[in-house]
Amino acid sequence: MSSRYSALSLARLQQYDGVLLSAVGLDFRDLDRIHPDVPIVLLGEQDVPDRYHSIKMGNVAGARVATEHLLAGGAQRIAVLGGRLDAPHLDMASSRAQGWADALDAAGLDPDPQLVIPLEFFSIAEARSAIADRIAGGLAVDGVLGVTDEIAIGAMSGLRDVDRRVPDDVQVVGFDNLRISEHVWPGLTSVDPGHDAMVAHALRLLRRQLEDRGAGPEHVVGDVALVERGSTRRPR
Repeated sequence: MSSRYSALSLARLQQYDGVLLSAVGLDFRDLDRIHPDVPIVLLGEQDVPDRYHSIKMGNVAGARVATEHLLAGGAQRIAVLGGRLDAPHLDMASSRAQGWADALDAAGLDPDPQLVIPLEFFSIAEARSAIADRIAGGLAVDGVLGVTDEIAIGAMSGLRDVDRRVPDDVQVVGFDNLRISEHVWPGLTSVDPGHDAMVAHALRLLRRQLEDRGAGPEHVVGDVALVERGSTRRPR
């Protein structure tokens, strides 16, 4: 039993007015068994029971915008580093890979399974070696979508290891718009998932439930924006 499920279902004092719960690691059955006496908002990628208020990051939309930007800059062979298309449950990596595939489909390009490069630990070092090894092994790549900024930063190091210039030879986009992204060289183009706005939505949904306990559930998907820096080229 998840510790988060236990904390809600077994708590006796419940000295709180509402709960923001990250649903990562909880499956649908766990969530369906929770019946808290206080307002709750679920955060995460997976599907949740309809009775809950929920907030999801715009993972699919963000990855699609990033891939469209790479295509507009002239990339055709875009790897999605850290993505996967065979996940049994929707998660961050599969959602962002889905956005990549949607953008390629819309552009009339077939998503090449060889360009989906899964990672186990999502670390900078793993990303660096993964992209370098694939290119050294003959994989043609002229764009990289890292499913996180750290993965994209690792990719830029790996590309230098195999004498690829960013963005001249290979363009790179990350996701999350971490502060470090503007301090690497070249600066990393990244998807800003609107963390502040999602926090505001979460608090609004909690307040709404506190003021009206019969309020119907609201499901929010956060807005995204692309922040362009030096790791990509301007649209041609």
